[in-house]
Amino acid sequence: MKQPRGLRNNNPLNIRRNQKTNWIGQCGKQEDRSFVQFRSMAYGYRAAFKVLQNYRVLYGCMNLRQFIQRWAPPAENHTDEYVKSVARSAGVNPDALLPSPRKAKALWVKIVAGMHLVENGMTPVASQIEEGWDLAFARI
Repeated sequence: MKQPRGLRNNNPLNIRRNQKTNWIGQCGKQEDRSFVQFRSMAYGYRAAFKVLQNYRVLYGCMNLRQFIQRWAPPAENHTDEYVKSVARSAGVNPDALLPSPRKAKALWVKIVAGMHLVENGMTPVASQIEEGWDLAFARI
């Protein structure tokens, strides 16, 4: 059985390629025309956390529903089902105010794990998500 595209690309949340963005941890040669390829899952998660933080800062996303509607717009996805699935797996109310991804590691690891499950149909490795958060936000 072939692995889902997000896992093959080490891009578990399927971040689309953008000519303006060169991600830390991005592979030098990008063979997928649509989605970024990363050197490791941790770098793929790092990028996802950075995008989610930008959604808060640049677009005012404050609850799970707003984040997911921006991440997976209804024109391309079953957004309501995506929201319900992530809310259920993360144990959050989809309309409750969420803290910044930068300030609530444990909560956002659960949210990103739920997004990973929707995107790939497989349970993620929590330690890889935590490593991605650390790469994104921990001061080293």
